[in-house]
Amino acid sequence: MTESEWYSIIQEWEKSELTQQDFCIRNNLTYNDFKYWRTKGISEGLFTASSRWRNNNPVKKSNEPLSFTRLDNIEPETNPENKYMELCLPHGITLKLPV
Repeated sequence: MTESEWYSIIQEWEKSELTQQDFCIRNNLTYNDFKYWRTKGISEGLFTASSRWRNNNPVKKSNEPLSFTRLDNIEPETNPENKYMELCLPHGITLKLPV
């Protein structure tokens, strides 16, 4: 398949509502080849990384937090050697905050 054919295929994918993998399966394409040509097209300025997600409904930005947890009513451990409060976040992130 030629370079211009790949770029036409990528433009077809951009118009679809399929994931890259689903698009490749339905069109009998190799996913790794698709990623290679899309990345090459992005590096050459033919596509942008987010060109697939041109959205007519932009996300409204707000300064309000998505959620908030009050910490002022939490009883601390009574261990005098404990000099930190640990806050365990999703994805294995732990914050140690001095108390």
